[in-house]
Amino acid sequence: MKHGNINVIGLVASVAVICLAPSLISLLGWDRLFDASNHPRGGYIHSVLEWTAFCTSIFIVILALLHYRIRHDPAIAVIGLAIFWAGCMDAAHILGSDGLFVAPHADLAPFTWAAARTFSATALLAGAACLIAWRSRVKVPLGYVIAVGLILGCAGSGVVYYIATAPQLPQTIYPENWIVRPWDAGALVLFAIGGLIVFPWLHRQRTDVFSLALWLSAAPQVAAQLHMTLGAAALYDHHFNIGHTLKIVAYLVPFVGLASEYIGTYCALSIESERRALTTAQLERANVLLTQRTAEMEQFAYTVSHDLKSPLVTILGFSTHVTGAIERGESNLALKHMDRITRAARRMSELIDDLLELGRVGRVRSRLEAVPLEELITSAVESCRQRFPNSVMEIAVQSNLPTITAYRGRLQQVFENLLSNAVKYGSANPNPRVEVRAWHGNGSLQVTVSDNGQGIAAEHHSRVFELFQRLEKDTAGTGIGLAIVKRIVELHEGTISVASAEGEGATFRITLPGAVVVSSDLESESTNGVQLNPLPAG
Repeated sequence: MKHGNINVIGLVASVAVICLAPSLISLLGWDRLFDASNHPRGGYIHSVLEWTAFCTSIFIVILALLHYRIRHDPAIAVIGLAIFWAGCMDAAHILGSDGLFVAPHADLAPFTWAAARTFSATALLAGAACLIAWRSRVKVPLGYVIAVGLILGCAGSGVVYYIATAPQLPQTIYPENWIVRPWDAGALVLFAIGGLIVFPWLHRQRTDVFSLALWLSAAPQVAAQLHMTLGAAALYDHHFNIGHTLKIVAYLVPFVGLASEYIGTYCALSIESERRALTTAQLERANVLLTQRTAEMEQFAYTVSHDLKSPLVTILGFSTHVTGAIERGESNLALKHMDRITRAARRMSELIDDLLELGRVGRVRSRLEAVPLEELITSAVESCRQRFPNSVMEIAVQSNLPTITAYRGRLQQVFENLLSNAVKYGSANPNPRVEVRAWHGNGSLQVTVSDNGQGIAAEHHSRVFELFQRLEKDTAGTGIGLAIVKRIVELHEGTISVASAEGEGATFRITLPGAVVVSSDLESESTNGVQLNPLPAG
């Protein structure tokens, strides 16, 4: 079972083993493993254990304040400050034991230990009680956190001042009694209250990793106090060193929980930051697209009004001429005017149909399906042959074209339009020819439609995909076809470009990076050596 980034069962099992192992060692009679009462380095071991606990408390308060800076969570900050001041009391305990701020005597080390432990238990319970009382607050002000830290610091300083100035400290060790250190019993009771009542209550409110670790830390705290209260009859003996070691464990457990909480917070913020960056990038792309669409709509509105108005003006003008011709009895002239009206109306109908088709692209979608590209292009060629039955254009299509995932009808519309343009603008060549090729390149499917027609001047390349752009006014069409082609290719997340020079034909290249190739025997790059299959002319 995991809680955040921590394996809860593993943590509980580890704490239980660490707390019970020393008692098991004592029952087995191996007390000398931890006994340094008669060892010249006993004081050194004591100093190392206490300074280790103090350093751990520093790491805890640093992480707690960093977490508060990120999340503004008062709980971790308050408990972190409580553990820090408890660690400061441990530092005062070892400084006093070493005689660095007060003259050493027999009762100094055990009394400062008892005072430090009682202060530690009181500080943790007071901090937890404040958090339970602040449950109803949505956000605890920073001043409250600072106030708690100052109160704890002042209380700890007061205890240290009393120890340093007291003319005589009370006796704390009674080796012959069942309770060897009665002054440590108070801390034992307080830690037990914390483990049984206060810390579980806090964890039920918060249900996070840190509060769980704080609750579990009560176990080594109680175990340490049991060894000191009932067993530590002499300085640096078996129970004395076990108690000091378990106190370090009691600091490390919430440190692990806090580190897990901090890592989880950091990871969550990193993910959120990436998500926001992605959202920002998407918004920027959307804004660019919206700007482009707005410009297109402005051009669209102007051009549509102009191009639709032109045949309408023709219809209105020649309607008047028809009326005059009929009144004058000139029936042949009236028929000519009617023919002009019919052509203008037909052009208006074509414009409207093409505009409707342009609007449907991207808005009305069929489903994506596996499309054999060779079969689709063959159908486009047949459609082109029916549209231009008198054309002698030779159309050659590369063999072994792949099967891709696409919108079948829309993609066929692309090739029908490109082939139709090749027929219309290639009729001047005595041997008109169109070639369709495909290959893989730069992680995309590349398809080209090339003709040997009249070509497109370089200054017109940027205009050919715009609305109502016809390079030759005498050629049939509305000038919307290539705009529809571009919109369909973009619907497939692709691009289309043209390479051409006047009098040298034109090559339209379609790049489809989003097309999933279902099956393919294509080469990895374009080559002129591939087999082209000429399609029959009818």
